[in-house]
Order: sequence, then structure tokens, then C-alpha cells
Amino acid sequence: MGGWWDTAVQHGGKPMSYLNVWDAEAAWRLVNELGDDPAAVVIKHANPCGVAVGTDVTVAWRKAHECDPVSAFGGIVAVNRPVTMGMAEGLSGIFTEVVIAPGFDPGALDVLLAKRNLRVLEATPPRPTGLSVRLIDGGALVQTP
Repeated sequence: MGGWWDTAVQHGGKPMSYLNVWDAEAAWRLVNELGDDPAAVVIKHANPCGVAVGTDVTVAWRKAHECDPVSAFGGIVAVNRPVTMGMAEGLSGIFTEVVIAPGFDPGALDVLLAKRNLRVLEATPPRPTGLSVRLIDGGALVQTP
């Protein structure tokens, strides 16, 4: 009974930190909950600072980034479509910690990998979770999502 992390491929960048994994989980789950239209999210410290749908993934990413470009600095970007060349070129000028997508158009991966420290993940959609669990001092909060 594995999850999306079991099959994710990190194409480049530094090793994932604790916060990178936490934020990536939040970003990947959220973008995959937004329906069938092209969608993008930008997450920082497990909180969305931009969420958008668009006519294509590049438009969705630009709209999500424009929600709060200051908070997006050093954030996690997740999209529910393959990263296009236009999106990769746009991202190349913005400090981003992690990009997660189901794939990459020809050439887009090369553009992203030119940023040595950028963590680039290719992943399958996450499975639905049965319970949401948050630890608190002396206990836990448990609910269905």
C-alpha cells in the first residue's frame, strides 16, 4: 500500500529537506483536488500563496504566481499537467525550491535542470486519504478530509 512518494522521481536538485517534503505533500494534494482543468498551486510553509486554474498549465501557473509573488519566493510549485517550455522559462527567473508535475514537455526539463539547486519531481496523483491526523501536545486531531 504505497503512496505517490514511492514512485516519484527526483530529476534534479539538492536532496529534499523536511520542510520541502511537507510543503510538496500539501502542494501535490491540493493541485490534484482542483478538478480536470489545468491547475497550479504555489505553497510556502504548507500554506497556499497562489492557486489558479487556466486554459493551459502555463496560464494557470502565471495566475497562481501573481496571487502573491512576494510569498511565492522560495516556494513549492505543483501543476496537474506536464510543465510546458513556457512555464519552465518563466520559472527559471524565480527562486523556487521544488517543482512537481506529472511530466515535462520536450526541453522543459532541461530548462529546469539548468538551475542546479531546484528540486524537480515527477509524480503520479496522490491516493485519497482516509483520515487527516495532526499531532498536538498530549494527543492528536483526527478527521476525515
